[in-house]
Amino acid sequence: MSNIVLPESLVEIGGSAFANCTSLKSLVIRPNTAITSSGTFSGWTAEQTIYIMESRYVISQYWYGPTSATASTHWFKDCNAKIVYDYTPE
Repeated sequence: MSNIVLPESLVEIGGSAFANCTSLKSLVIRPNTAITSSGTFSGWTAEQTIYIMESRYVISQYWYGPTSATASTHWFKDCNAKIVYDYTPE
């Protein structure tokens, strides 16, 4: 598989679920899925794309971090992929 659309039933992505998955070209994260850990996509390259549909779950510090947070605590820690927010599939 090189392109994945996560199922609507998936409510959480944690840990290093997609770390170093360089064989993927793209991943679509649906609105009801929360990312709850830092480094979830570490090791992703600039040739990869993460599409994030409008999320109702931008509640975790791992999405954007508290005011004092650095990129080391974010879900995109060590991730070089292109990130497309508010993605709407065609």
